[in-house]
Amino acid sequence: MPHRVNKEVLSRSVQSVPIATGEDGSVIKNYTEEDVEDALHHLANFGGNVNRTRVFLEQEKNLYINNQILTRWARFKFAQRYSEIQTKLRATIGETVAAKLSENASQAADLNQEILDRLAENVYELDVKELPGAAKAMAQTASINIEKSLLLRGQPTDIVATRSPEEILRELKRLGAGFKDEPITVENEE
Repeated sequence: MPHRVNKEVLSRSVQSVPIATGEDGSVIKNYTEEDVEDALHHLANFGGNVNRTRVFLEQEKNLYINNQILTRWARFKFAQRYSEIQTKLRATIGETVAAKLSENASQAADLNQEILDRLAENVYELDVKELPGAAKAMAQTASINIEKSLLLRGQPTDIVATRSPEEILRELKRLGAGFKDEPITVENEE
């Protein structure tokens, strides 16, 4: 496909709109700083997909920048600026996704409670063969809900004990595990 001249840019350049300058100081012909910024922002928004960015810019912004130029801008001419845009965008996207996931979790918890209520009302109507599966599903649901609620509250979800073998043996003796007072030797296997 032949390169199409962006007539809007040509008319703006006549009106002394600043022409873009690369990070290396080179002049970017036919594009303004605003064009470059817009293109880099949309490229980051589309996850680096130059084809989707090109199509979007053509259809929505009437801005014609081919894939090779977009790639060169992101990797070489404006690499630092593109990286900064990506970093800012990731933070924004992360906050948006976290909020949506939190809302989804809240809705899922409400729905889960409705299902539990219906199950409780109809538990005696279940076939005996269905009870183990229902019990397992409810135990899994309870376990997941407890773990996630601990995570959201910043509480530990695992308890890890680090005791020496001697401490464990002393505790077992204290509990009356029936050990003799003979010394136990532990051999290292190396």
